[in-house]
Amino acid sequence: TFGKLGPHTGWVRALATTENDANRLVSCGCNFVKAWRGRGANNASDDVRLFTGDVLALAPVGRNGDVIASGGADGSVRTFRVDSKGPPLEIAAVERAHAGRVPALVGALNGEVVVSGGYDGALQVRGTDRLELIAIAEGAHEQKQVLCLALKSNDEVWSGGADGVVRRWKLPSLAPCGRVAALGPAEDDDDVIAVRALLIHHGTTNSLGDDFRYVAAGYANGCVKVVDMDDEC
Repeated sequence: TFGKLGPHTGWVRALATTENDANRLVSCGCNFVKAWRGRGANNASDDVRLFTGDVLALAPVGRNGDVIASGGADGSVRTFRVDSKGPPLEIAAVERAHAGRVPALVGALNGEVVVSGGYDGALQVRGTDRLELIAIAEGAHEQKQVLCLALKSNDEVWSGGADGVVRRWKLPSLAPCGRVAALGPAEDDDDVIAVRALLIHHGTTNSLGDDFRYVAAGYANGCVKVVDMDDEC
């Protein structure tokens, strides 16, 4: 185990790991991205400091497993290459990619694209190499904030928003392919409860290999709902 790492100078908002040979842990706090090496008391980090605002989200992307994407409080989306030594090297950056905070990121299509969700209510798909815009869904959650993302499959992403609904999107076009009504607020809720976290699980229930798939959503009112995931687009 790595043991205790740190410190950051503020909240640690996200963690990610690279999947290449370096297998490094990456963390973000305030406007620093740190790539950790070593374990326990001998740990050390290679840092990169951003001058444009706090980093809110991290996600592994890229075909070779050595690229991390970040989303910022200033609306920026960035990619960094992380190898076995040295600080993360910025590859590409789009300032104000979103008109607001970017709390949600995932990599998809075998690392070819970065999907981001923002407080401006938009979903975006960008190419990993240059962060060129491929597709955008404005007002993805009835003009409310996009708060979380999860991959259902390599070419389908699910989003949770401040409208209390989980929605499904095909990649890379961001064509809508349904909503998971079962995850909406309970009927006796007076107000819409924002979906703050999503987890999609693929696994087996026993040694016979019976397929068991579910999605869990965490809500702003403290509720967690779990449903079976049988529907296909």
